[in-house]
Amino acid sequence: AMEDKPNKIPASVPQFTNSPTMVIMVGLPARGKTYISKKLTRYLNWIGIPTKVFNVGQYRREAVQTYKNYEFFRPDNEEAMQIRRQCALAALRDVQIYLTLEEGQVAVRWQKPM
Repeated sequence: AMEDKPNKIPASVPQFTNSPTMVIMVGLPARGKTYISKKLTRYLNWIGIPTKVFNVGQYRREAVQTYKNYEFFRPDNEEAMQIRRQCALAALRDVQIYLTLEEGQVAVRWQKPM
């Protein structure tokens, strides 16, 4: 027992908490954001932690189809910058709903840098 071995520290097992967590992936294209996000989400769901991916690019694709790719991401394109901000905010609203009303525990959000 522990009384016989005073120098031993009892082993601890990490406890999962129910507090919401948000993982944000930001980076240039083709750097693995999607891959890591999907793998992390699959693993966390597999071990029983409700997790969902929120892809800001998908919000953008649903909102806009008139711009060519290079024009949309130009820093001097104010209209496109506003649309990108709105898409990021829409994703954040959905994350909030998921973590509060839908009782999700982890939200994985990714986007290209603004």
